[in-house]
Amino acid sequence: MLKVHLQLGVFAANKVEGLALSKMATITVIAPVIAYFVPSQLQYISSFLPAFWVTKAYMRASDFDTVYWLSSITGFVVCLLLVGILCQRFRKQLI
Repeated sequence: MLKVHLQLGVFAANKVEGLALSKMATITVIAPVIAYFVPSQLQYISSFLPAFWVTKAYMRASDFDTVYWLSSITGFVVCLLLVGILCQRFRKQLI
């Protein structure tokens, strides 16, 4: 949720743009669908979305794959990177 609020603060110039961006942020909901239904390597196109890694970890754990933790850690790192980038851009806008 913090990531969405930072995106609005960084990219939206007014309330109308903020509303449009919040609607576009819901596209991240498609990441679990891609991770579930696309069986090939093409699914990693959406790997920049944190919800993708949560779904991959869940799918690997439900298949009794022993490296499900790798997807969990990758998702955590992706979240940290995105929040770090957005915080940095938000601070630049404040100055």
